[in-house]
This record gives sequence, C-alpha cells and structure tokens, in this order.
Amino acid sequence: LEDGATTAEATAADAVTVTGEANATITVTFTGPSGTVTKTVESATGAADNVGPLTANDLLTLGNGTIVVTATQTDQAGNVQTDPAAQDSFGLGASLAATPVLALGAGIADDQITEDDALSSTGVVTVAGTLNATITVTFDDGNNPAVEKTLTGTGAAQEVVLDAADLNSASANYIADGEVTITATQTDLLGRISATATLVVTLDTSVPTAPTLALGANVSGGATATEATQLTGVVTVSGESDAAIVVTFENGDNGNTVTKTLTGTGSAQAVRLSAADLTTLGDGPISVSAIQTDLAGNESPEATPVTFDLDTSTPAAPGLALGPDVAATISAAIATQSTGVVTVSGENGNTITVTFTGTAGVFTAAAVTANGATAQPVTLAAGDLTTLGDGLISVSAVQTDAAGNESPAATTTFTLDSTVPADATIA
Repeated sequence: LEDGATTAEATAADAVTVTGEANATITVTFTGPSGTVTKTVESATGAADNVGPLTANDLLTLGNGTIVVTATQTDQAGNVQTDPAAQDSFGLGASLAATPVLALGAGIADDQITEDDALSSTGVVTVAGTLNATITVTFDDGNNPAVEKTLTGTGAAQEVVLDAADLNSASANYIADGEVTITATQTDLLGRISATATLVVTLDTSVPTAPTLALGANVSGGATATEATQLTGVVTVSGESDAAIVVTFENGDNGNTVTKTLTGTGSAQAVRLSAADLTTLGDGPISVSAIQTDLAGNESPEATPVTFDLDTSTPAAPGLALGPDVAATISAAIATQSTGVVTVSGENGNTITVTFTGTAGVFTAAAVTANGATAQPVTLAAGDLTTLGDGLISVSAVQTDAAGNESPAATTTFTLDSTVPADATIA
C-alpha cells in the first residue's frame, strides 16, 4: 500500500498485517479524513496476522486521503501495553475508479441513429460499470441542454433507454438531429470518479422525401431493347446524397420484377436494364417504383411511379406493292395518280416510312399510319418527280412500332419516264 491503495487493494485480506505477542488481543485503529474504523485480532499467533479485512463501507467511513493505522495489544492476562501504539499510514483513493464500458445497443449496426434506434427498448447504448457504482450517461448535441441518465453499476452491461421526451424540443433537456456525443463516467463507493468513456453518433430522425423518377430519353412512347439498355437510362432517379435508392421494375402482365440499387448523389442518375433483365421482365406494361433509405436507416415514401411499354420485338417488313396501273415503266400521270404510285400496309398503329431513290435524288413521303392489312396509297407530286429524275426508281418501306422498333425494309422498283415524246412526222 506504500504507493496508495485502490478499493481492491485496501479491501484485500492481507492489506494490513500486525505482529504481536502470542495469544494477545491486538486492537488496530484506522483513522481517515472522514472517520475511524477499528479492527480486532483475537489470539494473536506471535507472527504476522491479517487485520480486517476492511469492507467497502469501512472505506466510505474513512474517506479518501491519508489513513493512519495504529495498533495496541493486551496480553492473555489482561495487561495492556504501556509503550506507545505502533503506527503506519497509507493513501486511500490514490487512483481513479475504472472507466465504464460504453457500446452501441443491440441491433444498432453503426453510428447513424434513427428515431427507432434512439428509442429502442433494448437501449440506444449499453454501459457496464463497477458493482454499486453510480454511472452517469450524458447525451449532448452541443446546442441544447444535455440529457442525462443515471444507473447503478451491476458489473455487467446495462441498457440505457431514451424516451420520446428526450427527443422533443419542448422538453427542458433534449437532443436534436445531428452529431451527438455520448459520455459515461462512474463514481465508486469511495466517491472516486472515473475517466470518461465516449461515443459519437449521428442522430437522424427525419424521414427522407420520396425520390424522383422520370422516363429516359425517347422512352415516352415505349421502350425498345436499345432504349431500355441505353447509357442514359430507361428511367432516371434522383435522391438524397448517400441514400440507398432501390428502383423496382414490374411487368403488369406476368408479375416479373427486376430491382436496381443506386447510391444517391442529389442529382438525376441513369437506371439501365441489361439484356438479361429484359429477358426476366418480358415484353409488356412496365411500372417503375423507387424508395430511398438514408444513412441512418430512415425509409422514404414511395416515388410517384412511371410506366412504359417494353417492346423488344422487331416488327415484320410492311406490305409494299406497286399501285394500280403501275407497270414496269410509268409516265408522270401514272406516278402522280391519286390511287398511289405504291401502296403500303402494316401492323395497326405502326408508322410506315416510304423512301423513293431516283437517278437525280431521294424523296421521303409523308409517314403513313398503318391500318392493318388495308393497303394505303402513297402518292407523288410533280415536284417530287423532278427531285427523283427519270430512270429507275427504287422504293423502300419500313415500319416503326410505338416503342421505336424498326422493321426490315420492303422494296420494289419501277422506271419513271416523264418526258413527253416529240411530235410524229408524216412523210
């Protein structure tokens, strides 16, 4: 004990020993700053005998500081020693109580704390301290009066539970969203205060807003395989920075789903599907939803969904035929007839584009909206004939569905001869 005694050292069985006459009764007196404790050794052995031991309550009686120990003995016949009492001393409370152990509560994975985490019935943190020590746990956001919780140490980890009032700004003491410093100290039975255990967490009780979804470029009328897999995304999504955004695609016909996860940047991000995703979903009406979860684990409402038709099938080439009275070689009158120089047909609602390529140039007719198997005329005007020039005219037609899938080309040809012959000569 010459360097000072901790609680464990002062209460050890052999903390203080005394040597006296065999069979004598030795009275040992401990005098501290706060009081006196007396211990008696009955029937001394004549060798070093243990005094005590002192108890925790004895240490409370004595108080921290210098403890003076004196001893006198009375022999077996009842004679009391006349020499001055033997004396020694030691320091009590020379070291701090042990630092408590502070840890995140059960089920709390990291230092990002939601409201549910903070109010968990199993404790936002746990603290372990010395048996019967007074443990003070403080929650401080740096701006508002701190919240304190007091427990009595058990020697094992204990749950530190907050209640709704501790998060309520109407309370006298509360913690708000942001960085929160959690500290714990313990005061043992001798009044010694430990060093401070510290945890720093971020409290986030706010539910994030719903992410924002939008259709990608050229997807408004439906998505082809190319558009669904394009670098700019079949849809875009924007959400809170660092939030986990989950985007779900669901086919309304077969119920198949594909999920994509992104980390929010605060700006719109492309969401692409892969070729395998298209196989999983299958063609049909696709509904897209999204939610985001912030770093603390707060989950947003669902985004306003967007929809598109997925159509990865290439349509067949449209029907293309020469118009009535159109032979291998035709005049300007036949080429400009109202019944059409050619006729086209295709899948109902598809857009058919007819292109004429002549010796002098190329002309693309106004788009035709297909009406199933019904043949529709495609006419030329006099100016179009000038653009094309006389000679072989190649005609191609392709049809494009609502999603943008383009068919192979259907082709045909005719020869245009728009030159009026010279007058005949009779001789």
